[in-house]
Amino acid sequence: MNADEVTRAKRSVIIGDILLERRRQEQLKAEGRFSATAADMVDAEALAVLVEEVGEVARAVLEKQRLANDKHGKDLRKELVQTAAVCVAWLEGLDRDGRRPPPVPEPRQDPGQEIREFGRRP
Repeated sequence: MNADEVTRAKRSVIIGDILLERRRQEQLKAEGRFSATAADMVDAEALAVLVEEVGEVARAVLEKQRLANDKHGKDLRKELVQTAAVCVAWLEGLDRDGRRPPPVPEPRQDPGQEIREFGRRP
């Protein structure tokens, strides 16, 4: 395998782990252990969940540095996967509910073109 193939394979494992975590979140909701996932929440609630997850990432980073312990490196990866899964859930809710913002226009090849056009406007 060349370096690109190795990178793609590792990325596939990461994405797979995120999707497994999303499934776990939905399972916990079905069992009544979660009242909702970020897919079911309004944006402010989903943001609160995401920030809480980011806080857990921060704690794992600080513990890993403080303790220089490999266990905490595994905690960091787990927390990052959970954080990414919350983002995926939130995106699922946005897409499902039609809360998707309009697409961002493609950037112009010549960034100066917009400035030149602006100067020509009446």
